[in-house]
Amino acid sequence: DPRDLHSFPTRRSSDLSTKLLDRVIELSTVPGEMILDPFGGSGTTYVVCEYKNRHWIGIEIDFTKEIIERFEEGGIHPHHNNDFIEG
Repeated sequence: DPRDLHSFPTRRSSDLSTKLLDRVIELSTVPGEMILDPFGGSGTTYVVCEYKNRHWIGIEIDFTKEIIERFEEGGIHPHHNNDFIEG
């Protein structure tokens, strides 16, 4: 049955694009501000915050071990945004 949720492939966590997160963080905050991510997933937001000099509070109940490993091993490589935003 195609409506059976168990027939769909599953992922352990959601790996967001560092390019997308870089853009969102750059446009919505300035260095030193705080970002709250209540659904940490794979920890990509946290790593981008570190590279963008933003403070962050992350909440995650399922993938904390994976997030810590990615931080320690450098498993997330941030996008280097060279775009100029006039403002």
